[in-house]
Amino acid sequence: MTVSSRTPEGSFSKCPLCSANTNIEFSDPGGDATCPNCGCLLWETAQILEEVQNRFAESLNVSADPLPVNARFDELGADSLDMVEMVLDLEEQFDINISDEAAQKIQTIGELVRYVESRRRGKQE
Repeated sequence: MTVSSRTPEGSFSKCPLCSANTNIEFSDPGGDATCPNCGCLLWETAQILEEVQNRFAESLNVSADPLPVNARFDELGADSLDMVEMVLDLEEQFDINISDEAAQKIQTIGELVRYVESRRRGKQE
């Protein structure tokens, strides 16, 4: 299936979260399309994922490259203080609110990215 998209040229052809093939077609001006498998916004989610991976890598002094979306925070060596700092940084950067209850339920990088993406989408509607 080909997904009509407004995704910038040279973009990935797999969903950054679920790895489903998306067969994105280029269109201009750049924008976004949803993954046909999991529904995440492809371009925005890729940007959020990259930012989350970079922040974790910086905070934990590890390389951002091998941080898979299904990596659990405790497996990465993140403690509760690291998570509080991450939540505060993401709230500020993306202008969203992550409740304490939601933050406690989020256990992986992918879950955090999905939450941020859904909050941003909710704000824009």
